[in-house]
Amino acid sequence: MPEFHAAVVHPADDVPDTYCGVVSQEHVDAVVAACADHPDRWVKPGRGGGIYVLREDGDLDHYLPVDGAAD
Repeated sequence: MPEFHAAVVHPADDVPDTYCGVVSQEHVDAVVAACADHPDRWVKPGRGGGIYVLREDGDLDHYLPVDGAAD
């Protein structure tokens, strides 16, 4: 099963992004499914098979396949 690098992308330029480690496809699927129940959250495709997910706090979760190209 594919694995993804997970990071939190902070929109503020003065706050560095936070790398969270590697997560499974199951984790990513659960996050995407949870967005369907939250009208203020969304999923946006990225490059290399990655996705961005809007968090409730306004930051973005970024998932990039371990074997994907960097966004």
